[in-house]
Amino acid sequence: MNWLDFSLGVLFLAIVPMAMAIYGGLVAAEAITEESSRRRAKLIFWTIGVLGVVVAVLYQYRAMKSDETRQQRFASWQTNVASWQQDVNGKLDKIIQLPTSVEKKQSALQLKREAAHLPRYVNAKELGKQLKQFSGVTAAIWNDGTNEPGALAKQIEIGLEMANWTTGGNNIKMGDPSWFPDSLTIELSSKMEPSQERAHKAAKELKRVLKTSFQIDSEIRYTDQVFPRNFMRIKVASQ
Repeated sequence: MNWLDFSLGVLFLAIVPMAMAIYGGLVAAEAITEESSRRRAKLIFWTIGVLGVVVAVLYQYRAMKSDETRQQRFASWQTNVASWQQDVNGKLDKIIQLPTSVEKKQSALQLKREAAHLPRYVNAKELGKQLKQFSGVTAAIWNDGTNEPGALAKQIEIGLEMANWTTGGNNIKMGDPSWFPDSLTIELSSKMEPSQERAHKAAKELKRVLKTSFQIDSEIRYTDQVFPRNFMRIKVASQ
């Protein structure tokens, strides 16, 4: 659980509004002339304020725990899918290499092609953890407007944000295959200026992590365009 986010959420959503409400109530209570009534009014304001903060803390805690549990289940499911896909590919490779009939080899090749087109998934939390050493890099993330690339692009965007990268997501370019030379392209400027050195190292590490941790292939390509400091484009298209 991110305790900083939890504390900031409680502070801005509960403590600050409640403090202002309590202060307003106490000021208003001063207008009551009878001492016992004034004390009772102040006590009511303080009680309501404290209860409000307690309820807000509990709600924020439950919401964050629920989100954390959901992410853990999703990560576990992603790991199982990746493991299954790797195991199936290994078995199919053995069948292809064995001196079996042509029909069996063709069937194995067809199954391998189908397995390769399973939806790609990235555990955003794990991606962020592995790329934290390149915090400060900026990535503009594009997708071709179809479902699977759009979902993968969003997972990558969230992961990079967890690594403290600056991201620009939800960029869609449809009907232009030349914009997407690969199913996943990491694009850098060919102008090898010192300001781009960190982006080049980050791109190589991103490619490595995508392959080793999530079995996702990607290609690093270069453009003649001059990019801002520590900048890259990530383009996600259909497989």
